[in-house]
Amino acid sequence: MEIKLARNLNENIKGKISELFVEAFGKDLKAVSKDPNKLVKAFSHMFVLDYFYLGIIDGEIAGMMVCIDKEHY
Repeated sequence: MEIKLARNLNENIKGKISELFVEAFGKDLKAVSKDPNKLVKAFSHMFVLDYFYLGIIDGEIAGMMVCIDKEHY
């Protein structure tokens, strides 16, 4: 597994992070929308790539984490 800072990746990474987020938390987001595609589109703008790290296995995102200090949240 490789760990990469999201801002260093370039191919629609916000969309991919959003897909992973909706896959993980979609059942909790049903009050917002039951359509996963709408959720992906709605959330894709909220990710600040300077704080997201992605676990990459065989070229695919396997997980993500956010590292932020109290000065920036």
